[in-house]
Amino acid sequence: VQLQDRNERLYGLRDLQERMEKLAGSKTDLSARVVLSEEEKLKISKDLVDLQIETNKMKEQYETENFELKNMILALENRVLELELCGEKVTGERDALRERLHALETNRKELADEYIILKSNYLALGKELEQEVMKNDELSLELLNLANARSTLPRTESNHYRSPAMADESSAELERVRAMVRRLSARKVKVRTSL
Repeated sequence: VQLQDRNERLYGLRDLQERMEKLAGSKTDLSARVVLSEEEKLKISKDLVDLQIETNKMKEQYETENFELKNMILALENRVLELELCGEKVTGERDALRERLHALETNRKELADEYIILKSNYLALGKELEQEVMKNDELSLELLNLANARSTLPRTESNHYRSPAMADESSAELERVRAMVRRLSARKVKVRTSL
């Protein structure tokens, strides 16, 4: 809009200049017919000078504003380039994050598969351990029964004459067997609670 106003003013000035040129041309014709006074000549000269000054001012203003508009256009173009570069950078970061997310997802799936394998191995080992504990219990019970049976055997004549030291040894052995059975039973309880 400002440029259009300036252009209209420039065209107006051109029209004035053309009229002035016509006036100057007609001046020679008129001077042949009419002798103008010095005051009229000075006035026309002054008007021409004023018109030239005004034209120069308008031309200078037009050039200044035109320069400012070009600078604004350049600044906007630079801003557009900056935004495009920023957009490319953000796109690159987004792509890198997508790749990282994909890698993490793959890693998570691998860990889940590994966890399933470990859990099934753990459960299988737990079953094996439970079977071993049951066997141990059976053996412990059998051992305890044997020890009890040995201690309650009817005394034979040879046993009758055994020394008290041997009798103490027998009861100590029986006590060891009972302690071992208690330990194994306690261990069995711990294993079951951990499973």
